[in-house]
Amino acid sequence: MYNQLSYQGKVLFWIITSLVWALLFAPFIISSQTLFPFQVGKAIYYRILVEIILFFYVWLILIEPAARPKISKLFWAVFIYLGILLLSTLFSIHPYRSFWGDIERMEGVFGILHGGALFLVLFSLFRRKGDWLKFFKVSLFFSFWVAIYSLRQKYGSGVFEAGSIQPGSTLGNPAFNATYVLFQMFFAAIIFWWDRNVWWRLYAVSAFVLNFIVLILTAIRGAQVGLFAALVVMVILLAIYCTRSARARVATAAILVGLFLIPTALFLGRDSGWIKSMPLAFQRLANISLERDATLNTRIISLGISWDAFKENPILGYGPEHFRVGYNKYFNPKHLTFEQAWFDRAHNKISDVLVMTGGLGLISYLAIFALGFLGLIGYIRRSEQQRDRVLGSLVVGLGVAYFVQNIFLFDMPMSYILFFSSLAFVGYLTDSNNSQNQQIEGSKKGPTGSLKSVHYLILIVVGAGVIIAIGWGNWKPYNTSYWGRQGLGAATPQQSLDGYKKALESGGYPASEVLRVMTDTLLNSGGARLVEWNELFYYTTNEMEKFLAIEPLDPRQFIRLGKVYNEHTALEPQYTKDAEEALLKAIELAPKRPDAYYELGVTYLQRNETEAGLALFRKASEFNPDNARGHWTLGLALMIVQRFDDGVREIEKAIELGYEWRTPADMNNLARIYGVVGRFDKVAEVYEAAIEIYSNEPSYHANLASVYRQLGRLEEAKREAQRAAELDPNFKAEAEKFIQELQ
Repeated sequence: MYNQLSYQGKVLFWIITSLVWALLFAPFIISSQTLFPFQVGKAIYYRILVEIILFFYVWLILIEPAARPKISKLFWAVFIYLGILLLSTLFSIHPYRSFWGDIERMEGVFGILHGGALFLVLFSLFRRKGDWLKFFKVSLFFSFWVAIYSLRQKYGSGVFEAGSIQPGSTLGNPAFNATYVLFQMFFAAIIFWWDRNVWWRLYAVSAFVLNFIVLILTAIRGAQVGLFAALVVMVILLAIYCTRSARARVATAAILVGLFLIPTALFLGRDSGWIKSMPLAFQRLANISLERDATLNTRIISLGISWDAFKENPILGYGPEHFRVGYNKYFNPKHLTFEQAWFDRAHNKISDVLVMTGGLGLISYLAIFALGFLGLIGYIRRSEQQRDRVLGSLVVGLGVAYFVQNIFLFDMPMSYILFFSSLAFVGYLTDSNNSQNQQIEGSKKGPTGSLKSVHYLILIVVGAGVIIAIGWGNWKPYNTSYWGRQGLGAATPQQSLDGYKKALESGGYPASEVLRVMTDTLLNSGGARLVEWNELFYYTTNEMEKFLAIEPLDPRQFIRLGKVYNEHTALEPQYTKDAEEALLKAIELAPKRPDAYYELGVTYLQRNETEAGLALFRKASEFNPDNARGHWTLGLALMIVQRFDDGVREIEKAIELGYEWRTPADMNNLARIYGVVGRFDKVAEVYEAAIEIYSNEPSYHANLASVYRQLGRLEEAKREAQRAAELDPNFKAEAEKFIQELQ
């Protein structure tokens, strides 16, 4: 196809391919001056480049008929899925949010359409083996640096999260990093098998090994299980299509048995010393079970919630980006036994698609994989060369690995780039194998090499669309996120207010995340209780009320608003009424999530409606008697109203259930509780635990010294007082006086 192009067509092709190579640099884009720096910068970089690529692509196909795509079943499957996404958006419970998404995930239909545009361009233009080899080689080049940064991060010299147990590298999250390196491992395998040059094969082997090491270091089981599933499928395909002799078939059967022996050995040896001495990845794999694995339990519970949500909107779902609406409405409190997090995604792509786009969306999504798989099987069966059959098996393996790991995760900007590019490669293998190129070569419609009058009009329209997309879809959210970050990092209440005002005045869809950060600022700083923060309090609550009038379906936002009102009642008690209204709305949206009940209980206690408040804490606790946090929170409420014995019982029940109280706030609360009821032995245990974690915090040593004196452990009291004075000279005079009193 390339040789058929005119000079102008070749220039446009060169521009497009150069921009595609630049697109693969996306992992390194980190917008440190915005909210969600690892997502926002990458997504905006990727979107703008795709928009520019699309403009040049339209220009190219206007003057070069040979560059236009040959429609295939896979092509139809991809664009039918995108069409159903748009249809689901049209009938969404909030179309605006469905289309634009948010800045935490940077997805939305707007983001996914960019993946579809990238697929269209690569499917149409990359029709030579050399085009795809260059794509994979460039991608691997960048993966080297991502992997090297992962190693630096793991072993303590990275800028972000140095010394991370599970490195996220420039992707910002170990799960996202694992997805990225999984793709790169298969790209390396494809280069090794497809390129006969020994130096490129060595390059591919080096990249494969380095990315495999990073995959192990991330200890992300979804990606590792995906790799295992891919290996099993590839071995089966090789056995069926690539082995001719009985000896070869026996060898592949032995490999298959060996693959299954690996997880068997890990499971059987999970309590043995040799497993515990292995890298974290193998320890986590060995402990996959319902009895031991909180993550596995939450994912299974999430499947049940997703099914209940799907049944309410079975055809087109709630709309893209609205998984949380169904999830909160049908929330199962058993989830809280294992995890307290709020899910905006199911951490299972199938469930996400099912809930957000309904049965039609899921069928069309699965059709992409089904047609890709069938096409590749056809490619393998038609191929006369062993090399091509193995190549087809590798690409099937890539699809299996990606699909399986996404059963435990969700997509993000970088995975969309790699997924839609890989789909285009599948289209190349299955659709251009002796058919597409022959059709093009024989086409009577040669290149024109020039634009007609109508073409200029089309380019003007497309160019205007690109400018609008860059401005509204990219610059506005970047600007909003930038000023939101400035407000978050401001040194004074006024500077914080100025930043947040500029963020919301910038417009765009990130308003929900900015408002979330604004409420967090008031709560985390204690600003809602301080007069000097009043202006930010009034502005935040006013803007949040306006936002919730437009998007009234997120219970977390109502809970945040209720918390801010509750905090502010220390200055203006009349706001308890506003807190009550917000929290009752949260309960309506998420009737089995205890968080709103906790906060509404606080509202009633502040109004001296003790029994009503305690009833809410008890009800929240009763949703799931195995939820340790429910007992802890009820215990604190009972202590506040001076029902000390009942409070201690609930606190100790929470600890028995595994409540993790070893945080500064919880340790201080627990020490205070035991002190109130005269359990000084328990107070000592709390401060001893605190010192194990925060050994250089002088206040813990000073408090422990006082407790030891109460218990008559005078030598230990003296030692702790001296240690407090060593750590902070401000304690010296008080410590000396304390020691004299001991004598």
